[in-house]
Amino acid sequence: MFADFSLQASIMGLTASDMARRYEVAERTSRRWISGKAYPPEPVAEDVAELFRSFLESLASMIETLDFGGEVYTHSLCPDDPNYKHLRPLVQAAYLLCHLRGIETEITFS
Repeated sequence: MFADFSLQASIMGLTASDMARRYEVAERTSRRWISGKAYPPEPVAEDVAELFRSFLESLASMIETLDFGGEVYTHSLCPDDPNYKHLRPLVQAAYLLCHLRGIETEITFS
């Protein structure tokens, strides 16, 4: 279970700082959760698992758009966008999927 929590947080790009703010704990506490040195409270573990399910659903909907028949998958990320930090892991996952499927990709930063 420690590994699931840590991997899910990492894949979604959640840092110890993000988790400390979200769950109103000391950053040291959230680092211990991520490293597996301490288990997070059940509500925190459940919330991260729910966030991960939502992340996977978003990724699944992106996958559906990848099956459009040979076109180049393009996406532009803007570092100034307030959602950038949360979109980046999703785009990274889509980028990996494209390469696994042999779909040409074009990711840009604007």
